[in-house]
Amino acid sequence: MNNSNPQPTITHGSPHRKLLLSLIGAALISTAILPAQSQSVSAAAQKSGGTAVAAASNSAQLKVSTKTVTHSTESLKAVLNIPVISGMKDANYQKQLNKTFESDAIKSLEYVRKQAEKVFAQSKKDGDPFLKHQLKLQFSANFGSSLTEGGFISLKLNTYSYTGGNTGISTIETYTIGNGAKASRITLKTLFGDEYISTINKEIQRQIKADPDRYFQDTFTGVKEDQPFYIAGSKVRVLFQPYDISRSLNVIPEFEFPLPKGDKSNTSSFSVKVNGKLLDGVNIEQSTEGVAMIPVRLTAEALGYSTVWNAASSTLEIKKDDAWTSLTKGNDSYSYNKSAPVSLGAAPVLDKQGRLTVPLAFFTEILKASVDYNGNEANFQT
Repeated sequence: MNNSNPQPTITHGSPHRKLLLSLIGAALISTAILPAQSQSVSAAAQKSGGTAVAAASNSAQLKVSTKTVTHSTESLKAVLNIPVISGMKDANYQKQLNKTFESDAIKSLEYVRKQAEKVFAQSKKDGDPFLKHQLKLQFSANFGSSLTEGGFISLKLNTYSYTGGNTGISTIETYTIGNGAKASRITLKTLFGDEYISTINKEIQRQIKADPDRYFQDTFTGVKEDQPFYIAGSKVRVLFQPYDISRSLNVIPEFEFPLPKGDKSNTSSFSVKVNGKLLDGVNIEQSTEGVAMIPVRLTAEALGYSTVWNAASSTLEIKKDDAWTSLTKGNDSYSYNKSAPVSLGAAPVLDKQGRLTVPLAFFTEILKASVDYNGNEANFQT
């Protein structure tokens, strides 16, 4: 171990994950992003005479693969897609970060498993009906070549739990890491400076007041120093946990801000694979708003879904076994089976070839598809 670069301290079990576990314990009744390369050159690269291409090649070495842990019993079904980062310059930080991801996921699984077994046993004893509990972990990833000499990686982890009742609840964790020789966590203060709280609070408060049907009007007290956020394209997206400020447990509020450092990410095409096989003619295009859009029919069918297009209503139905969903061109509303609809930041639209495209998050967050990110490609796993 290099003593000049000590192992970082990364807290296991963030406040958001602890919140999730406390909600589960109390039996609360109540649910990808394009790997982008920025064209900007970091200050460090400029000093050393580096170029945008060199910076991009540094970030392109970063990769996020998936380690899947499953658990299925009479009382619980769990599918945990745990991110595994490789290619960071700071190997110690990378090792500790991956350890944190896996450790937190396993701790959540053990906690939920014990709770599910306890409720199942009591229901069986009392002769009451029991609905199998669920635990799911999904993630999405972004890469960029700005902000630090080695670029950055930005992750969003979504842990969904169902413990009975009409619906479950999600909790979000985010990690944005500068890929330097000594890796460090990038914060909102890093991006926006000392005035970040005032700047962000004013805009969020404005949007809350403009939409009283969606947001509580008296619960927002300001962003915290550890407020979850992630970077997608040229946007910084600040997140809140379900029911923090929103009137729905199925909505994860996101507020967009322009990325203050670094130019907009480029809009080059990124390839798509399923089980390592390239999907011919299917590319991910990044919109001007920084949303990764992907042709939905070809991708869904490659993942084993059947699709039916209704031209009269501009609606696409997608089905596999008992799973069903539908989406409508121009309507930023997505749901799965009978779950409450959610917004993904962009409505389904036609691309230049006349194909219906949807946000990449439709596959990762709605259909719960597992995907690995490697440089300029996304590889779906079935």
